[in-house]
Amino acid sequence: MLLAGLALALPLPAFAQSDTATAEAQATLFRPGTVIKLADMDFGDIAKPLAAGTVVIPANGSSNCTTTGGLVHSGACESAYFRGDLGFLNTVIITKPVGGQIFLTGPNGATMRVNNFTFGSESGMWLTSSSSTQQRYLVVDFSGIFTFRMGGTLNVAANQRAGVYQGTYALDINYN
Repeated sequence: MLLAGLALALPLPAFAQSDTATAEAQATLFRPGTVIKLADMDFGDIAKPLAAGTVVIPANGSSNCTTTGGLVHSGACESAYFRGDLGFLNTVIITKPVGGQIFLTGPNGATMRVNNFTFGSESGMWLTSSSSTQQRYLVVDFSGIFTFRMGGTLNVAANQRAGVYQGTYALDINYN
């Protein structure tokens, strides 16, 4: 009994515990005179349609698409997102993809057309003029940094083949 009392009275050594965790950090440093893509255009998920319709992504930060033709759409939509550093009061001219359209290719060569491209300034730009093929902006942020988004319309055919569709496009961006 005395030993049990002594054992309770004596401090026991503390055992240190440790664990490690990992995380990632990321930064993008770009030189003046560049424009980089921050996000791709994503039309989300569409149920295989019985009738033709469209999915329209607005050129803003909204994740909401609109549909026509009774298409059933799920998941968030995302407009393409770009950032540039071209200098204060530079003029930026963004030319839409050649021919005003791009084609997404899916299983067995099936395609869907994207057209009716729209642009929206997120920050640092002011729209000065617009045409069917170009948007002209003025960089109004003193830092020279600006962001913009591009939306468009996905044309889905009746009984479009199911699968993943992908495509690429180029924007011509001129500045002075």
